[in-house]
Amino acid sequence: MLTKFSSSWFLILLLAASQAAFSQDAQEAKSRDVLIKEAIANLDSNDIRVADQAARNLGLYRATEAVPKLLQVLQSSRLLNRTEHVIAKDKRSVSRWVSINVKAEIVTSLGLIGDKRAVPVLEKYLKRPLSNNEVFTGNVANALYLLNGKSYSY
Repeated sequence: MLTKFSSSWFLILLLAASQAAFSQDAQEAKSRDVLIKEAIANLDSNDIRVADQAARNLGLYRATEAVPKLLQVLQSSRLLNRTEHVIAKDKRSVSRWVSINVKAEIVTSLGLIGDKRAVPVLEKYLKRPLSNNEVFTGNVANALYLLNGKSYSY
């Protein structure tokens, strides 16, 4: 009798714990709109990694509402690229160079989003590339191809 009671008690406790865990995860989930608003705000972040991830996420979300802000940041004079050397923490790992380029990520995201409002701006950058080689014109040509299906030479 005691064994049967212990087994039942254990199952009830396990069920209650799993329900609590699932309900906590459901409460923490954010809606697409909230994620997009956060990503748009993060484009102005002083941390270049945060801005880069925000640009990437907006492309993955196909966030057409972010196109004006993406175009604004793309055309800004802010320095949005950096290359840094990441040194290995132990002898078995390899150090490496990491390049972060927010404007290149924005160009890619604009192509993924597919909003035609980006076409005139991107065509200007194809004809007159960004200063300091900030974005490879091949990325711009690829984004334009995704936007309107036309091939561009660069």
